[in-house]
Amino acid sequence: MPMVPIFSVDYFKNANFTLESELDKVSSRKKSKTNFIRLLLKKKLSLIVISCFVGILIIYQVYHLIEFSSHRKKITHVKNIHPDFVGRKNYLNKIASACFKNKNEQKIPIIGLWGEGGIGKSELAIAFSNLYKKHFSLIWWIESDNQESYHQSYRELARQLNIPFGKKELNQIIRSRVHHYLENEVFQKPWLLIFDNVDSCIDFPQRGYGAIMITSRNQEFVRPFYSMHIKPFLKEEASELFNKITGKTLEESSLIANQLDYIPFALNQAAHYIAKNSSNSNETYINIFSRYKHSMLENMPKDFRYKYTNLFTSWKVTSDYLSKEFPEALEWLYFCSYLCPDSVPREWIEKWIRLCQKESDEIEIKIKASKILSILIDHSLVRYDLKKEMISIHRLRQEILRNDIDFPSKVKQKGIIFLGNEVEEFKRLKGYEGIEIIEKQSKIWDKLHIWNINAAYFLKYLGNEFQCEEVAEIYDVIGNWRHIKADFNDVVKFRKLSLKARKFLGEDHDKVLYSKNNLAWALCKIGEYKSAESLFKDVLEKKTLLSGEENGIAASSLQGLCWCAERQGLFKKAIKLGERSLKIRENIFNGSKAEIAASLDLLSWVLERSGKYVESKEYAEQALAIRESIFGRKHTSVASSKHHLAWALQSLGEYDRSEQIHKEALEIRMKIFGEIHPATANSFHYLAWVLGEKGKYDLAEQYYKKVIEIREILLGKNHPATRRTDTDLAWVLTRQGRYEEAKRLYEQVISIENSQEEKIYIEIANAMYGLSRVLEKEGKYEEAKKLHEQELEIRKKYLGNNYPNTTYFLSSGHNLPIILSKQGKYEEAKKLHEKILKIRINVLGEEHPRVFTSKYHLAWTLAQMGKYEEAKMLLEQVIISRKKIFGEEHPYVATAINELGCVLAKQGQYKKARSLHEKALRIRKKVFERNHPYISTSMNDLAWILAREGRYRKSRSLYEKVLEIRKKIFGKDHFYVATSMNDLAWVLARQGHYNKARSLLEEAIKIRKRVLSQDHPDVVTSMSDLAWVLARQG
Repeated sequence: MPMVPIFSVDYFKNANFTLESELDKVSSRKKSKTNFIRLLLKKKLSLIVISCFVGILIIYQVYHLIEFSSHRKKITHVKNIHPDFVGRKNYLNKIASACFKNKNEQKIPIIGLWGEGGIGKSELAIAFSNLYKKHFSLIWWIESDNQESYHQSYRELARQLNIPFGKKELNQIIRSRVHHYLENEVFQKPWLLIFDNVDSCIDFPQRGYGAIMITSRNQEFVRPFYSMHIKPFLKEEASELFNKITGKTLEESSLIANQLDYIPFALNQAAHYIAKNSSNSNETYINIFSRYKHSMLENMPKDFRYKYTNLFTSWKVTSDYLSKEFPEALEWLYFCSYLCPDSVPREWIEKWIRLCQKESDEIEIKIKASKILSILIDHSLVRYDLKKEMISIHRLRQEILRNDIDFPSKVKQKGIIFLGNEVEEFKRLKGYEGIEIIEKQSKIWDKLHIWNINAAYFLKYLGNEFQCEEVAEIYDVIGNWRHIKADFNDVVKFRKLSLKARKFLGEDHDKVLYSKNNLAWALCKIGEYKSAESLFKDVLEKKTLLSGEENGIAASSLQGLCWCAERQGLFKKAIKLGERSLKIRENIFNGSKAEIAASLDLLSWVLERSGKYVESKEYAEQALAIRESIFGRKHTSVASSKHHLAWALQSLGEYDRSEQIHKEALEIRMKIFGEIHPATANSFHYLAWVLGEKGKYDLAEQYYKKVIEIREILLGKNHPATRRTDTDLAWVLTRQGRYEEAKRLYEQVISIENSQEEKIYIEIANAMYGLSRVLEKEGKYEEAKKLHEQELEIRKKYLGNNYPNTTYFLSSGHNLPIILSKQGKYEEAKKLHEKILKIRINVLGEEHPRVFTSKYHLAWTLAQMGKYEEAKMLLEQVIISRKKIFGEEHPYVATAINELGCVLAKQGQYKKARSLHEKALRIRKKVFERNHPYISTSMNDLAWILAREGRYRKSRSLYEKVLEIRKKIFGKDHFYVATSMNDLAWVLARQGHYNKARSLLEEAIKIRKRVLSQDHPDVVTSMSDLAWVLARQG
């Protein structure tokens, strides 16, 4: 959409955007439609039809008028101009000039106001917004000195702009949508965003029809823009302020103004003090001020750096007066200095009186609360937003109050009691489970949001002397809130603070162990498994020593250790830990409790990863039944159990049912969390995986890209979960023959900085494995071999003593012998396959699926060596065992049957081989999509048998179907396509169609040279076949 140019102020003054002009436009449209009506009359249409048409036309006109009117509606979110605001005309004119100048430029004007605290930057921005309100279609104030207020400002703006979002929508997404709207929407007048009290780098719209204003104490944040240094009042402005508040003249106020350095904040405070104490003259105030000044300078905190020290003295004058006349108001003000400056609910004054002043009479509480607020407003110490019922206090006043040497410690203690009073209600809102409670009681969300902002502020400035259980519990609730919002780095931060607050209890105390356990789970969320594992072990050791293993903390630690072990590929260890955790919880709870379901769920996941699919399915079904009985069918924990059940079903070959259950779980999470959330990203990931297995590569790729987008927003590019998605997407691309794209993704993961290596070494090793497979498919065997060796080295580096068993436990264990086989080094490959088989039998037992995988690979190598009987015997064992585990019609069974058919074909037993290939094809057609690579492989092998039997017509028909499928899956330039061309050419040549055969072979050679290399064995094969055809042609 083209950018609307920025116009001058005069343009806005003279612009004729009137309702009359719009009505003229509507009138012209009306004339054209009236002509149409006359035409209808000439055609002698019925009067009823004409009347209906006229009615529709009127409705259409009214609709456009309403639409136009709504578009003209102003949106304003800024405080009213302060009743004491005076002067500053020079600054106001400069801001106006900067906002509206350069009408031919498309670049957004950005104005930066900087200066010391109390100098009046924010009040100047507020005054400008109110005075120039009519020149803007939108003015929006964004508190920028804390994340919560900053994000909430954007949420409110999105709501006003009718930009859709959910309560749990991530802040980054909402902000991005708002920026996109402002950058691209057409406005009748420009918009204005004001970022107040900026103390860190922020982002804002980069284009659009509007302007941006920033206020900051730090010149660095406004230096790149049109910046203005806001300075103290001029003498005339100081006099005007004093006269407005006190009625005093210039001569009477000049001495005070000089003493207070002409700082607006201090002058306003002094003027209100004098106005409220009519018996005190200006001279009396100067005497009191001078008396305090010396002691204030001596006792002012040494680490407090502020240019205008007289602010402290002027506050001392006011605070002494309040302490004598209105001590309750002063106490509340001190408490407010530790809260969010713009978000203190009025109702909290009543709660404060009830809890901290021990007042029980509700009528008296309301009277006192009104009096406190009235006193503070009258003395210009706070501002009050009647519409929102929120109190705000100047940030500089908060700093002065917090650094007051007479600040009473008891107010801090009362603050802990006050905030801790809400803890019991909020403590149950843990993790994602808290979303369910919030869904049913939506008012809790807003209440917790305000409490969280203020509690975080309070604890930020509280100090280390108040390390106690009440403070730790407040940190716990803030951590739970951050978990609900998926701010996992913040969760870690607050878990650490909670642990620190409890250290006074001693290392072995239950609550300290509880805090450590919470911290360990938070570390798991950001991928720091080693650190988490260390904490889980410490908690388990200490708790077992004190109370044995039969307790909830020990069970939770064991579950955490199970999770860490699984993440590091230590599946056997993970199973044992998960079983211990489950046993403890079954003994403790003795029934269908949520904790038992959690253990069943995790154990189901680990068992599936370990190849114990039937057990995995049983555990997932038990967990799902328990959770549905407790929470109903639409709960987030139910979605987790559904995913685990779907994984087990997928491993058992029930792909359609698995896909359906994954979709059900995704639907639940989308409804609860929205799209941009870690849990939803996991659901998309799981669904993408099963779609990839089914051969639905386009859909799988689409979902993987969505997952990467979400995880990069939430977790960053280098988080293990993000990198894992990269490798999974690369796997899908590899299956489609898109090797260059896959290689780029794998290389992206491998090239991670050394500082990040330990954190995501599993993903780096997996990417190395994936890339080596791509290189092997391209015939680059030496490169593939070298990369595989690097993969083993990185696993060895981080797995230590577990390296041999764990490495060969993984799929990548067989990579090297496969490469060796492709190089024709069959003896080396055979010995390595046998070594892996032996390790897997020792580690996993005879009946593990990966043991059968090892036997399958060994059989393939033996067949290449011509040892058909040995290969045949191993494959028959694999078929029997896989049928026993997976059933008769599982893809793994079909793979083994197909390979046995190939071995029999090499022995010349074509009839038996054909029967086996037909059976494998029948199974695969039941499980996979029509265009799945496995189906084309079965058809290709069957066609090969038919050709050897001399049944060229049927063979040719199958080869043509295979070629069509492979072109559709892989594109025209894939080496699988070249293989199909070569095979089809062989049959055509046998039928005497030499020209067609020659054309196909020439194309196959071009593809193989382009994709593989000039001297690749497959290129040599195609050239040999071409020579044979040419010889037959003479």
